[in-house]
Amino acid sequence: MKKSYRYWRQSFRLFFRFYIFLFCSGQPQARPFQRDDEYNEEVLDPISIYGSPYGGYSRATQSRLASLPLKLPDQVLRDNDALDDEVQYWEIADGLGRNYACRAYNEDDLEPESMKDSMFQVPTARTSVDVENQKNRDVAFRAARVLGHGRRKVDPALHDLEDSYVNEEGLDDEDDFGPDEERTLDDRTINEFTILDIEQKVDVLDNVCVQKRIGYWTYEWCWEGKIHRFHLNVPPQDADNNKRIKVERVSLLGYHDNRKIRVPSEDYPSAYKREPEAEPMGWIKERYTGGDRCKEAGNRKYKVIVNIRCCTEKETRSYSSTTLVKGTPTDIALAALTRIREDPNRPCRYIMDVCTPVLCEETDVYDIYEQIDELGLEDDVVSDDDNDDDKRRHKSDGQSPLNH
Repeated sequence: MKKSYRYWRQSFRLFFRFYIFLFCSGQPQARPFQRDDEYNEEVLDPISIYGSPYGGYSRATQSRLASLPLKLPDQVLRDNDALDDEVQYWEIADGLGRNYACRAYNEDDLEPESMKDSMFQVPTARTSVDVENQKNRDVAFRAARVLGHGRRKVDPALHDLEDSYVNEEGLDDEDDFGPDEERTLDDRTINEFTILDIEQKVDVLDNVCVQKRIGYWTYEWCWEGKIHRFHLNVPPQDADNNKRIKVERVSLLGYHDNRKIRVPSEDYPSAYKREPEAEPMGWIKERYTGGDRCKEAGNRKYKVIVNIRCCTEKETRSYSSTTLVKGTPTDIALAALTRIREDPNRPCRYIMDVCTPVLCEETDVYDIYEQIDELGLEDDVVSDDDNDDDKRRHKSDGQSPLNH
């Protein structure tokens, strides 16, 4: 009898343990820590002398976010009377108590800079542009981007000639683009090395344009490209805060045609009539020809002489002009359009002054390249057909659109 009782008791214990094992193995087990598959072991070493938690501090894992006592604005309004004082939550509203609303934008609805801003910043809607001639749409879009950039200012009048760093004498002389006279071997070698350094540094200005608004007209100079003049008609915003500008009376003042790089020497004294704030390597004189025909000049074409000099970054930023890289406005101090004036004795012939830190000895162009790379800009798309038409039209006049 005792053996039978002992046998059944042991059998019951084994059966009970087996039943508990089967029942408990099918139920979720409470873990003192979160599951390991929610963490990345490579973020922080779990065994550290600093006592850092496994997976790093405050990692936003799925289970952690689900367990946070966060409520949406509509839930807060519905459950406001039943809220427990111990429950902490964030109400998504502004200082006036107005709840924020999420809105989806298409890529073309916002300015390129606004696409990269934080979601908590006010979006900047892209400005609509009307242009009289679709051939000038690239100029119109750049003008709209500059206007939306918010840094555009208007010069009420031309700068005083006495405020110019550049010596006016001889800078508009066409003969300066002819072949150089023979010099001694030493002078020629030294100058050629300096000119080579300048040619390498100015490559950073590729895809750079500068716009400056002077009274009624806005001028745009593009490195190794074109010079345009146009008028911006900016009507007031409508009831929906939509801004639509009109780019009117667009004139092509010329294509880049020739360039001369000068360094101070006995034959070519310094072009600066007063000492600049930075040490200049030299200066550049460019010629832009083959522009639109000008009625005031007997239907002859526009022509521009551009003088480019050294200036510091601080001075570059002080001028009321806007720099564009690949069609996008930027705050990088690359260049500034300082002055433009028309020759009173020769209508439709202009002299333009541009300054850039690139022509200064102390400027490290590799820093500028890094700043441009950080912008992450794509190439400004211009129709190849338009470029081909421009080149053919310019070549038909017996001139090359780009002749260094």
